[in-house]
Amino acid sequence: MRRIFLSEVDSEIVELTGEQHIHLSVAKRARIGDKVQIAADGYIYSAVVFECKKNSTMLKIESKKEEKCEPNICITLYFARQKPEHSEITVQKAVELGVSKIVPVRTKFCALQALKIDRLNKIAFSAAAQSGRGFVPKVEDEIDFDAALKELGDSDLVVFPYENEKNTSLRKVLDKMIKMDRMHGLKNVAVFVGSEGGFSEDEVDRAVGMGFVPASLGHRILRAETACIAVLACVMYELGEFGV
Repeated sequence: MRRIFLSEVDSEIVELTGEQHIHLSVAKRARIGDKVQIAADGYIYSAVVFECKKNSTMLKIESKKEEKCEPNICITLYFARQKPEHSEITVQKAVELGVSKIVPVRTKFCALQALKIDRLNKIAFSAAAQSGRGFVPKVEDEIDFDAALKELGDSDLVVFPYENEKNTSLRKVLDKMIKMDRMHGLKNVAVFVGSEGGFSEDEVDRAVGMGFVPASLGHRILRAETACIAVLACVMYELGEFGV
């Protein structure tokens, strides 16, 4: 079913204009009588199209139910800039897996090509609609490594994969995450994944100096986009997000 995202629904009749109207009437080709889902203010509304105009689409709310698709913990993905086509895969799958926010980061060995943030946000929108999300996670503007470290410092826990780590496995980090959640209730978890070239030794040292613990993903070297997806999937699984 077609899904749109609004900040709130405050009446039985909803008028869509601008990009939302264009998306529904042109991209999704909605017509009178078509059913539409609206994700807004913590609810999923069922609506029907009852009027189509040149500059607006009119919907009538038929029912609503509480939205239950969003994780209980805020997960933010920080990823070193990848090639555009790989970044698109990363954003799409991260949104499907349930992240709350995505932040591209400039690191020493990241890809050279600049990212098109508007394009990535459109991919995030489509992925959110396809996967039944309650809102659309935002892809933030790219930041540098120092700014990323500063933001990461506000997280309750940082999952920091590093290919040269020999002592601490991802399993140990996830066990710590579960223990922290049970004892104190985690609210914000960050996942920080490097580029195809990994993190530099200096970047790792600075991250460790901030208190972040590097984690090994095993003996195989994963592509950057694969690492993002794999780590997020493990985090979500351990938090019970794949349960009934």
